[in-house]
Amino acid sequence: MNIAEQLWDVVVVGAGPAGAMAALSLAERGATVLLVDRAEFPRPKVCGCCLSGAALAELDAAHLHGLVEELGAIPLDDLRLYVSNGRARLRLTKGAGLSRAAFDMALVQQAIQRGTTFLSGTSARLISTHSDEVHVKLRRGSETHNVRARVMLAADGLSGTSLNGDERFAKRDIAGYSLIGANTIVNAAPTFYEPGSIFMACDDGGYVGLVRIEDGRLDIAAALNPDYVRRIRSPAAAVAGILKAAGLPPLALEQSDWHGTPYLTSRRKCLAAQRVFVIGDAAGYVEPFTGEGIAWALASGRCVTDVACEAVSNWRPELANAWVRRHRRLLGGRQRICRWITLGLRRPRTRRLAVQALAVWPRLGETIAHILHRPFGQYSPLSERTFTPIAAYDS
Repeated sequence: MNIAEQLWDVVVVGAGPAGAMAALSLAERGATVLLVDRAEFPRPKVCGCCLSGAALAELDAAHLHGLVEELGAIPLDDLRLYVSNGRARLRLTKGAGLSRAAFDMALVQQAIQRGTTFLSGTSARLISTHSDEVHVKLRRGSETHNVRARVMLAADGLSGTSLNGDERFAKRDIAGYSLIGANTIVNAAPTFYEPGSIFMACDDGGYVGLVRIEDGRLDIAAALNPDYVRRIRSPAAAVAGILKAAGLPPLALEQSDWHGTPYLTSRRKCLAAQRVFVIGDAAGYVEPFTGEGIAWALASGRCVTDVACEAVSNWRPELANAWVRRHRRLLGGRQRICRWITLGLRRPRTRRLAVQALAVWPRLGETIAHILHRPFGQYSPLSERTFTPIAAYDS
């Protein structure tokens, strides 16, 4: 297949949970979908590797029942929160620990089975938008292709570059208060870090989450104060300091392979414009707490499907506004709660009082977790439109 000769219904840039979910949902409707990602799959990803109850519900809604069990995910029963002068333990109603390498690859395979064409190791950049199509430049090594599509979905995450150069989608400056992300997976860890629990350590330098994944290794994901990392000189040392301050057993971190992210809180000026929609982390992000990020991405990918279908068949400017409103309703409240939680955890007095309160009234924390992890449920569709698969369009 010559991808440059075809006019695609949708080009999806980024094959993480948001992009893969959108691709498989669109392909299931009969749309011709090209999914691209700059990484070679399977690939590691900076993430806490926790699927919340909301994430699992999104998979069920997408007819992916049993997927995480097939991958050997570890059920998560509780959250154990540690600070220097206290600890609390909260029950979780539902959750699973699963590596992003396995999870993302499985989602992509599901999209392919539904008819999506997938290109890994391929970067993409929006070239131009027109009244009837968008033009996207793909690059793999020294090869480049210009492809055309009725709609483009930008799902390339916090550090995505597919919309760089288009001022409509510029990111807002949030460097003054955002943390940065760091992640590694260690092969050997003390038995203290039991399967089935999320361990969370909080200190002035940030917070660290630890969870066992399907192969028994320990995933470590941290949201760190940039000044603290610069002062202590490495993310490994920063994480070790936070674990020590919280009284958790030490880990061999210096020899681990660390991956980082830019600022974890991100916003865009615009989430949709002429035939282009931004979804997942690329649409804006707030530091998550216990696996909310994957749920947000999956819900965003599923929720954009009917908007994109309508745009393919009958683009009109109000569809851009429709997506902005829908995205705000979908995630706005949950992201505000996470923002309040993470801001509170940065203040020693608030952190101490919060943990003391949760130790006495665990139902308080469980109620908040229930709000964050409840299923998104159904939304009123713009369209039930389906497509007749077409191998190629006339130029």
